[in-house]
Amino acid sequence: MQMYEDLAGEDKQKAKKKAEALDACMNNLSLQISCLALYKTDTEDKTLKFWEKIAEYNLGIVIKLETRRTIRKAKSIIKSILLVPPK
Repeated sequence: MQMYEDLAGEDKQKAKKKAEALDACMNNLSLQISCLALYKTDTEDKTLKFWEKIAEYNLGIVIKLETRRTIRKAKSIIKSILLVPPK
């Protein structure tokens, strides 16, 4: 697997089209979020295999995401929750 920034020319355009197609599918996405975890990776590690969990947040609520509109609302809720340090 390669990172987007490492792709060149035609491969980058193919990846962009695939991402746009997946993005269009998100209109029908439905998921629930009750916990959020923050991970860090070494930016030099292009294998993307090594992730270290930094913090995990129990949101205390279940956010049900069904459309882009609710996803945008959920982002603002999650941002406000992230201002509180993890327990």
